[in-house]
Amino acid sequence: MALRFCRLSKQGGQSRSRVILLNLIYSAGMMAVFLVLATLAVTLHSGWGQHFGSAAFNISLSALVFAMALSFLGVWEIPIPGFVGSGAAAEAASREGVWGAFAKGVVTTVIATPCSGPYLGTIFGFTIDKPAYITYLIFVAVGLGMASPYLLIGAFPRLVKLLPKPGAWMDTFKQMMGFVLLGTVVFLFTSLKPEYFIPTFALLIGIWAGCWWIGRMPFTLARGRRLLGWLEGAAFAAVVGSAAFTFLIPGEHLLQWQPFTRPMLSEFTGQGKTVLVEFTANWCPTCKWNMAHAIDTDEVRRLVEENGVVPLLADWSDGSEEVHDMLRSLQSESIPLLAIFPAGKPNQPIVLRDLVSQRQVLEALKNAGPSRNPGMARTPGPARASAAPTEPARSRS
Repeated sequence: MALRFCRLSKQGGQSRSRVILLNLIYSAGMMAVFLVLATLAVTLHSGWGQHFGSAAFNISLSALVFAMALSFLGVWEIPIPGFVGSGAAAEAASREGVWGAFAKGVVTTVIATPCSGPYLGTIFGFTIDKPAYITYLIFVAVGLGMASPYLLIGAFPRLVKLLPKPGAWMDTFKQMMGFVLLGTVVFLFTSLKPEYFIPTFALLIGIWAGCWWIGRMPFTLARGRRLLGWLEGAAFAAVVGSAAFTFLIPGEHLLQWQPFTRPMLSEFTGQGKTVLVEFTANWCPTCKWNMAHAIDTDEVRRLVEENGVVPLLADWSDGSEEVHDMLRSLQSESIPLLAIFPAGKPNQPIVLRDLVSQRQVLEALKNAGPSRNPGMARTPGPARASAAPTEPARSRS
């Protein structure tokens, strides 16, 4: 900055008014870039803003801020546009006088992209659903903040002595700001619904991998090869994100599950109901596979409804002692486990362990038979006395 001011002073022939004028023109060049960016942000808002639901907006902004944080932490760098430093832009910036000062302001702002880009990316995300005047005010404020040192030094040249000298501290400060942006991602997660936590986290990992792939390419590579690397990194992040939001968001259950309790089980078996109890946990991948492909399916749902079977879900995610005691009564200490208590024979449950198929579940339900009263189960009242299950019967499948 001091060097830039000295050059402007030299151009002004040591004239104070000339120096101030050149600094104003130089700052105007910087502001021009931010006004262009504000116009782009307003255009994006008018074209996209109405398409953003709250979840999509927060997830997109989290992804953007996370990518910018990775740039601050040195995983990758935002490239400088190819027109900077060559051609008409460089020639205009090298000229003396007012037009040269304006061009230098423009070029300097663009060259600062690797440092300011992550913040600007976050601002783009923040302003995408804001009114146009708010967007312009924000970008003008950012531009004035960047130009203010030049304006102050132009008015008070002695302030040059107070400027910190360049050094390793600048890189340290930049990386610290990367952690600030990561904190912003944590804040954005508080606006997400719980079912979006895992897929959004997986998306961020995919973005991390894509940015790492881009960042590991040397600058000496040919432009075509670097462009291919960018496409590869972006494609990988897109595939991971698409898969995450396709497979990791919990879907609606087909069966009308009710939460398991021992009194509820006793109540339904006392009514002569056939009861299906699925023991599961959110940390059990085999349980999730069984649920999606063998238990909570259209075929099983139809048979459950035809036979008036009551489905209960025994969630062991938090280590429930009640669920654990029930597992012990079924001579098991692990999940997944599916137990079907036949109507009139609750002491002879049919038990399926570990990985199961839909065919096994359907055969077990047929062997258990329908409820004595096949209608939909009512909400249970106070628990009745009923024999606890003792010796579980193995499925014949």
